Amino acid sequence: MSDRIPFFIYGSLRKSFENHDAYLKGKIDKEIPAEIKGTLYEVKDEYYPCLVKGKGIVIGEVVYPAEGHYNQVLKMLDQLEDYDCNNPENSLYIREKVEVETSGPERVTAWTYYWNNQLPIGVKVESGDWKKHREK
Repeated sequence: MSDRIPFFIYGSLRKSFENHDAYLKGKIDKEIPAEIKGTLYEVKDEYYPCLVKGKGIVIGEVVYPAEGHYNQVLKMLDQLEDYDCNNPENSLYIREKVEVETSGPERVTAWTYYWNNQLPIGVKVESGDWKKHREK
């Protein structure tokens, strides 16, 4: 696969959340604090985040799958986010490349999952940080 690029994660896949261990533990080489442009919302009545394109800042991490785990991680994350590359228009989220600013001086291209659904979006996550939002 030619697109073995990292993933920008912003919700339940982040460290200390329920999906991190289930989907990423033992399958990634490194995690780097990062941010992207966009707006984060809590999905109404569901209590999970959704990312939409925008001018705000969304806080998360860039994760780099370990050698030999890339395809497995990609497949698992696509399933978690209900993304079907053969039917993107009917997927809950859509996977797209995004420019990510890391905590260091580097900018990287990474995959992330944008909201692709008409369900009502709930509360805007003003901080752009799902961890801070969940601590309230």
